[in-house]
Amino acid sequence: MAYWLHGYAFAFGEGSGFIGSKYFLTLGSPNLCHFFFNYARCAVATTVALGAVIERTEPIGYLISSYVFAGFVYPIASHWVWDVHGFFNPLQSKLPVQV
Repeated sequence: MAYWLHGYAFAFGEGSGFIGSKYFLTLGSPNLCHFFFNYARCAVATTVALGAVIERTEPIGYLISSYVFAGFVYPIASHWVWDVHGFFNPLQSKLPVQV
């Protein structure tokens, strides 16, 4: 739900190199297939990253941490790499670190 509310906008919305700021609730999204593909990718990443935590925390802690991961951590990291304006996009002319 977090990825649908604001995660996709942070990942693939137009904005700065740090974070996107368009397509909240996927409104105005040019391609819903692109959304669903990346939604599934986010679900897998969240499950893999937090799968080891689920038995060690309370259910509310798992829900909060998965909301934060799927809504903020994963979308911002994916915006840096996969968006055209992202910091670490290989097609970007000026990278913030030397490769």
